[in-house]
Amino acid sequence: MITKFSGFFILLIAILIIAVNIKQIKFHKIILIFKSLSQFEKMLLILALINLATSFIICFSPIIGTDTLTSRINNPKRYIQHGGFYDMPHKLNSNLPMGTEMLYMFSLIIFPVISVKIVAFIISLILSFSIYQFSKDIAFREVGILASILIISTPIFYSHSFTPLQDMLLALFSLLSLWCLIKYYKDCLLQNSILFGIFSGTTIAIKYNGIILVFILYILLFTKLIKIKKLKNIFTPIIFTAIFYFPWLIKAYKYTGNPLYPYLNKFFLLNHPYNSINSSLIGKADFSIINKIIFYFTHFFNMTIIPFRINQYYSPINSFTNPLIILLLLIAIYYKFWKSVNFKIFTITIFFTYTIHFFLLMNRYGPRPRWIFIVFCLLSIIGSWGFYKIKNRIIYRFFQIIILSWILFFTIYTTSQKMKFYPVVFGLQTDQEFHRDISSGFKWIEDFEYLNKIDKDNKKVLLFTPKAYYLDSDYVLARIVKYEIKLNDNANIHDLMKYLIQNNVKFIWFDNDDTDLQFYDSELLPLTKRMINSYNLKEVFYNEVTNSYIYSL
Repeated sequence: MITKFSGFFILLIAILIIAVNIKQIKFHKIILIFKSLSQFEKMLLILALINLATSFIICFSPIIGTDTLTSRINNPKRYIQHGGFYDMPHKLNSNLPMGTEMLYMFSLIIFPVISVKIVAFIISLILSFSIYQFSKDIAFREVGILASILIISTPIFYSHSFTPLQDMLLALFSLLSLWCLIKYYKDCLLQNSILFGIFSGTTIAIKYNGIILVFILYILLFTKLIKIKKLKNIFTPIIFTAIFYFPWLIKAYKYTGNPLYPYLNKFFLLNHPYNSINSSLIGKADFSIINKIIFYFTHFFNMTIIPFRINQYYSPINSFTNPLIILLLLIAIYYKFWKSVNFKIFTITIFFTYTIHFFLLMNRYGPRPRWIFIVFCLLSIIGSWGFYKIKNRIIYRFFQIIILSWILFFTIYTTSQKMKFYPVVFGLQTDQEFHRDISSGFKWIEDFEYLNKIDKDNKKVLLFTPKAYYLDSDYVLARIVKYEIKLNDNANIHDLMKYLIQNNVKFIWFDNDDTDLQFYDSELLPLTKRMINSYNLKEVFYNEVTNSYIYSL
C-alpha cells in the first residue's frame, strides 16, 4: 500500500539530514558558544527562542488555512485512503509537483493532524539553521546569527512555522542549491556538483516556482563552466536534477496528458477535459503595462516595510516581511557588498528571481512574497554583513537599538497573537469553538462530522468548498463540476442530476453565507438549488450558526 512512497520518503529525509550538515553540530559546545556571544547577540537569541517556543505550542492546535485544508494535507490524506496515487481532478493541485505533500503524507501515516504541523515547524528550524551555517561559511558566525534571527522575526516565517505549506521547504532547498553552487564556484568538486543537482531537482519537485531560481542558477553554472572550459561537467547536475523532478512529470502526464500541467494545456491536452478545468487554477493578469512597471518598483518595498493592509492583495501574514531587511540592505549598499564574489552571485539571483516572479506570476495572482522568500533569506545575509561592517561605534550602537527594538516588538506582538491558539491546545476550548473564533478556521466541523458518520458506504458528496480535509468520504467539487457539465452551454437541472447519479454522488453540501461561493461556485449554486426544489431532495442537516445545508439524493 503506502510502500509505494517509502523510497521517496527515505530519500527526502536523507537530503534534509545532509542539508543541515548534522556533523557540524557539536552539542557539548553549545553552552560555550552561548557564553562567547556578546550581550546584543544573547538578547537576540533569547527573543528568537521565545518566538520559536511559542510557535511550537501552536503545532498542537487544529489545522486551519485555505491552502492547507484544500490541498497541502487534503491530497495526501486521499492518497493514504486510496493506498497510492490515483487521478483526482476534483482535488485541486493534485497533479502539480508534491514533494512537500509527500513529507506530510508520511507524517499523517505516523500520527495524524498534529504531526504535519510539527514537520512544518522542523522545516522552519532547519531553514533558519541553514541560513546560519551558510552565512558562517561565506562570512562569519555573527552574520549567521543575525541573519537567521532576522528571518525568524518575520510574519511569513511566524505563520509558516506551524502551518503545513510548501514555501519554507522551497526556500530551504533553494538556499541549499545556491550554497552548493557557490561551493562549486570555489573548488569545482564533483560532490558539490551532484548535491547542486539533487537540491535543484528537489526544489522543482516542491513547487513550480522553483524552476525560476533553478534556471537562474544553471545559467550561473553554465557561465562558470565556460570560463574554466569544462562545459561537459554541466551534464552531471542536470542528470540528478532530472532524476528528482522526472517522477512528477510522469505522474502529471499519466493523469492529465500534460507533463507540465496546468501550463501549456493548449499544446498538450487539446480537447482533454483538463483543458477547461485548467482555467480554475491559473489566474489572469490584473494590471496594465504601465501599472506593472510602477508596481515593480513599489511592490518590493511595500511588502518589506508596510505592516498593514493597503489594498486587496496585502495582509500582514502574506505580504509583510521585515523592515530591518531594507534598512540593513542600505548599509550593505554603502559598503559595496557586491565586490564580494559570493554577494555578486546573490545579487544576480535576487534580481532575476524577483523580476521573473513579478512579471511571470505576480501580475496574475497578485503579490506573493512567500513565493520569493529565498530572496529575503539572501537579503538578510547581505544586511547582516552590512551591519557588522559599521565602524563608527555610535552608529553601530544606534542600529543595535533599532534591531533589538523591532525584534522585541515583533516578539511581543506575535506572542499576543498566538494567545488565541492556546485555549484549544490546553483543553479550555473545543475544536468547533476554535474554528469559529479564528478567521482562517474551518467553521463547518459539525457538518462534516455528520457526513462522516452517516456516509458509511463512502458515497460521494457535492461540495461547494475546496476545504475538504475534515471530510473523510470522497467528493466532487462544484467549481470543477461546472466545467464538466458545460454550465455555460445552457445546462439544466436534469444535466446536473444525471451527472451526480453517474458519479455516485449521494449528498450535497453548501453554505449560503460562504464568501468563497461568490468567487468560485456562484454559477452552479442557483442551478443546484433549482434541482433540489424540482426533485424534492431531502434536507438531512442544517447548521444554524453557519447557515449551511446538507441534502440527500
